[in-house]
Amino acid sequence: MKKILYLFSFVALFSCSSENEEDKHNDEPNGQLSYQVDIAPIIQSNCMVCHNAQAASGGLVIDGETSMVAMAQSGLLEEVLLLPPNNPRKMPPGFNLSSADLNRLLAWIVQVNE
Repeated sequence: MKKILYLFSFVALFSCSSENEEDKHNDEPNGQLSYQVDIAPIIQSNCMVCHNAQAASGGLVIDGETSMVAMAQSGLLEEVLLLPPNNPRKMPPGFNLSSADLNRLLAWIVQVNE
């Protein structure tokens, strides 16, 4: 748990360092996050092309909140999000997540593991 909080803090600070003050406030998740409202749209637009029942890239199928909670609790989701940019396992490929989406995912991982 301490590792997750440390990594979340590091990524949140690092990802916001080049943005102006107004953008920083938009990147910070506030309160409880809802999977359906806050997380599912990020997963749908960044993960589902490769990790659906038909494609199952890397043998991983994301079929909704249950599978995402399992990945968050196992550490897999955090791991693939925080790998160095040159690591081929870093997700999503090309890592085109906005800092707001990354921060939201990391905050949700912390929330799931509380």
